[in-house]
Order: sequence, then C-alpha cells, then structure tokens
Amino acid sequence: MDRTKFKWTQEKYEQVLLHTCQIIYGPSQGKAFYDFVIEKNINDAMVEEILTDKYFGMLPGANIEIAYYRSYPGAVLKSFWTGKPEVRK
Repeated sequence: MDRTKFKWTQEKYEQVLLHTCQIIYGPSQGKAFYDFVIEKNINDAMVEEILTDKYFGMLPGANIEIAYYRSYPGAVLKSFWTGKPEVRK
C-alpha cells in the first residue's frame, strides 16, 4: 500500500484498517471482519450504545491517545472464539 497516495483523512484510515484486517485474517475473512466492525460502529452510533463502551486512554508505546472496547453480544458464544480461521497459503 502506497502511503503517499492518501491524505490524513477518513479514507486513509478506512483503507489502512481494511489492509490491516486482510493481513491479519486473510483476504476474505479480513474483509468480512472489516465490514462487521464498520457496521457495528455505525449501528452503535445510531442506537447510542456508547454507555456500554469502555475508554482505556493512552496506550503506552503505541502513540495512540484513545482506545475503545465495544462489547459484542456474539462474543458470549463459544463458536465466536473457537471458529476455524481461514488457511492462508
């Protein structure tokens, strides 16, 4: 990914997040995870479930000022954590 083609805008962050998800989870699962995260964030904003989020603050050594943990209802299912990931070649 050529970082010089982007400005510090939402478009850049969307592309960087998508690219990172695809590196970690593989092309198809990475895209699915990215779509889930974006949809979840949009739904949370619309429903105003911000009260269930937790603010962690500064992450040491990461140069990130804020981080949020959003509770996902499906995380209580064992299959959410133990599903077989995509095998990358």
